[in-house]
Amino acid sequence: MLSVPVSVLARQAASGTLFSSYTTAKSMLNSDAKLTLPKNFLSKGRYLRVTALMGISNKVTSQPSFTFQLMVGAVVAWSSGAVLCDTTAHVIYPAKLVVDIRVDAEGSGTAGKLIAIGELAGKMFVISGAVADPTLGIGEFLLPDSGIAQGTGFNFNAENILDFWVGISASDAANGCQVFNYLVEDLSADRGTIGAMLATYQGA
Repeated sequence: MLSVPVSVLARQAASGTLFSSYTTAKSMLNSDAKLTLPKNFLSKGRYLRVTALMGISNKVTSQPSFTFQLMVGAVVAWSSGAVLCDTTAHVIYPAKLVVDIRVDAEGSGTAGKLIAIGELAGKMFVISGAVADPTLGIGEFLLPDSGIAQGTGFNFNAENILDFWVGISASDAANGCQVFNYLVEDLSADRGTIGAMLATYQGA
């Protein structure tokens, strides 16, 4: 079977900084993982996948919430919305977020927009309620917990940085996030690329 090519656009080569004692969302990435998007790179229909493997810390009983954001420049192009932690304390427990993105609109000004769905897994996350860690399995959620809609618009005709930000509802040394691995993949092989691969494959 011939596989459709996948291009790795960005990845983090080392563990990121552990950020705690803050609230306003900010970048979690090392500088090498921040992807520079050339002008008009995100053409309509382009399909990207962002994966973040993280360590999450949360204070016992206080139930902070975490908000995960994909930023295009200074614009929140996609947001998970606030995701609640349970009442059990955790120190750098594993969590994984995968966001599948399609460029839904293009243009200048604020015409460029993404549409995306994220899948988040982590023992510490709950939909609602003052509950402790599950005894079977872990929390897995599709995000945002709302109707699917385009994110905030951005300018296709300008160079932008694709970044990953996280905000926390309560500032505390026991509430924190650290990105260990981060990957941006382009799943948008066009027909020309696939045709060239088929020709090579058939002629081999």
